[in-house]
Amino acid sequence: MLAFLMLALVSQASRLDASQRLPTDIFILAGQSNMAGRGGVINNTKIGKLTWDGIVPPQCQPNPSIFRLSANLTWVLAHEPLHADIDYNKTNGIGPGMAFANAVLTKDPTIGVGLASGEGPFTETIREAQLGINLPNVQCVDAKGLPLEPDRLHLTTPAQVQLGQMLAHAFLQSLSTPIRTSINSATALSFLASDNFVVDMNFEF
Repeated sequence: MLAFLMLALVSQASRLDASQRLPTDIFILAGQSNMAGRGGVINNTKIGKLTWDGIVPPQCQPNPSIFRLSANLTWVLAHEPLHADIDYNKTNGIGPGMAFANAVLTKDPTIGVGLASGEGPFTETIREAQLGINLPNVQCVDAKGLPLEPDRLHLTTPAQVQLGQMLAHAFLQSLSTPIRTSINSATALSFLASDNFVVDMNFEF
């Protein structure tokens, strides 16, 4: 099932509470379970179910300029696990979203970030097709080789942090000039992710 996470960066120049602020830059991260966030999710044999270890890396800490679109379609301050109220039937952990948003803010603090929330023999065939995508404003960020959880499917917490930073780097490299928000312009970044591969699309309008 495709997971969506919508993040928004809001200008630090106007520090209002969540109910008064509208995001100035919106990033849509789309993918499957790794995009939803499974970092730090382990099989707790004592209680017989999956649990999140609760560890939030420094790169994934909340920031007053980072919001996410909640399940009831309101902008709220973003914090891990980002998908808790959306993918509520699953055990959610760390994904790449907060690391991405914090990395973008580090490089260009004039913007705020808003976040809106493959097995089988064909994995490599699909991966090759994804790598072959050649479209305007589309960049490929390959997550293959990043550390996996014991299930050999989901990225570990450090891998999710690294992926978020890789996505931010690709996005920032795609810009000819630093992001500057205005009433007449907006930037949206969409990520489509399979379990081992990520494609990002940068649209400016």
